[in-house]
Amino acid sequence: MAVSSELVRLECLRTIDRARIQLQIGDEAVSRRRADALEAISGLNLVPLAAPVLERAAEPFPTSIGPLDALHLASALLVRDRYEGLVFATHDQALGIAARAMGFPVEGM
Repeated sequence: MAVSSELVRLECLRTIDRARIQLQIGDEAVSRRRADALEAISGLNLVPLAAPVLERAAEPFPTSIGPLDALHLASALLVRDRYEGLVFATHDQALGIAARAMGFPVEGM
């Protein structure tokens, strides 16, 4: 079962929009990419960006990470007990190091 912060929707769609402008991707390709992203996201269990996530993200972590990464890691921390064997997936090295320091197995680095 895949779990993510609901922040994933914002990040995916903003990335597609940025690519539309910077890479001059056409309407058909943008439409396809948005549909694919939304379909993939619909298969995830999303952790709401509610007060507990925001509060945990504001607390210290053992390594330096930015605010969006802190939201992702806080989301994982707050649902870890609900998903046995939860693995943290990221291609971001700093986020992966922070997740590993918080006791998560990390994939994707």
